[in-house]
Amino acid sequence: MTPPHPPDRQQKRQTLRRHGTLNPHPGAVSHPLFHNSDFFDSDDLMQVKYEMLRQVHIDKASISESAQAFGFSRPSFYQAQAALQQDGVKLRNTAAVLPPPSLPKNVQLPRPSAMSRLARSVAPLSMSSSPSSRKRVSASH
Repeated sequence: MTPPHPPDRQQKRQTLRRHGTLNPHPGAVSHPLFHNSDFFDSDDLMQVKYEMLRQVHIDKASISESAQAFGFSRPSFYQAQAALQQDGVKLRNTAAVLPPPSLPKNVQLPRPSAMSRLARSVAPLSMSSSPSSRKRVSASH
């Protein structure tokens, strides 16, 4: 059985860029895992950050050496680590290592306090079965 062909490098870079996970500095990754490997790809930001965090948390490597070997600063390491800790995400879940999704520059997101107030005010109305409540819910949509 013939092994599957690796994806075209340029196509993979385009896919990573489209998903916001293209490493802007792949040449800064000096860790041996990423040299001449069919699996490890220094263009894949999520994979590079994951391996940096894994090396510190699982292999007990130093933060300074790991950050440098994976092309990051110590503050970048601490940001990725804080994202994992803040979200309560296990190291096996890489979602916290991803960069935040980009939004148009003119979009303002509601504050969490405003969202909480909105959720508290809508929940009782949508659960209610009285005709006047249903009218208010219908009118607000």
